[in-house]
Amino acid sequence: MSDEENGLGRGDRATLLTAAVSGLVLLATGFFQPPSGPTVGSATAAQIRTFVAAHSAGLKVGATAGMVAVIAVLVFTAALAQLARARVPDSMFPRLTEIAGIFISFVLFLDAAAIASPLLLPDLVNTELAKVDDATVVSWYGLTGFTHFLGDLKMALMALALTSFSLVGLRGRLLPRWLLWLGLAFGACGAFGTIGITAAVSPLYWFWFAGLFGWALWILLVSITLGLRWRRSGRAPLIPAATTP
Repeated sequence: MSDEENGLGRGDRATLLTAAVSGLVLLATGFFQPPSGPTVGSATAAQIRTFVAAHSAGLKVGATAGMVAVIAVLVFTAALAQLARARVPDSMFPRLTEIAGIFISFVLFLDAAAIASPLLLPDLVNTELAKVDDATVVSWYGLTGFTHFLGDLKMALMALALTSFSLVGLRGRLLPRWLLWLGLAFGACGAFGTIGITAAVSPLYWFWFAGLFGWALWILLVSITLGLRWRRSGRAPLIPAATTP
């Protein structure tokens, strides 16, 4: 089936490449796990200082990866929305995809800032962590517990992005149908998983993990598919060959 039959034409080449590249960048950075520290809520200031000193390089990498992921998810969801809007201009789903991306990026931003604050914030305020009082050190580190919880709730936004784009994609034939139905299935898992978190229903927790890994797999498959579409569209002639009367 040609790109035009799937709803993706040559005019979308730049957006195809943008979505494919930003999706791969998001996978590489958005799922980066910084070093795990002492338990939030029971960690002492001394334990936090020791952890920060021992894992400064990993925390710096985590903060950098987090900021890149913030940009990548904004670009990725905006590119998907642009592709969908070009084919189905009267649908509200492309806008919902963009909104989901904006809020996902905000949660990623807060998480990266909280993880890096015990390491980077002292220098920014012209002091050293050793000179910061214990209560402040513990409060800075305690923010990671809050952002971890926000990260769990972020699954609802992932489910929204998966569902909204997959629905408009089915209507506009933007991607192979199996991939869009897979997005709907992962979106449903994410929705049930979010209910499990908010209602504290442990049997539903596995839906959360299915939604998380499904989100990652879906991004990978979509990025590869759009990258192949971009490559294939570049091989088509810019101007159809003239026919001899």
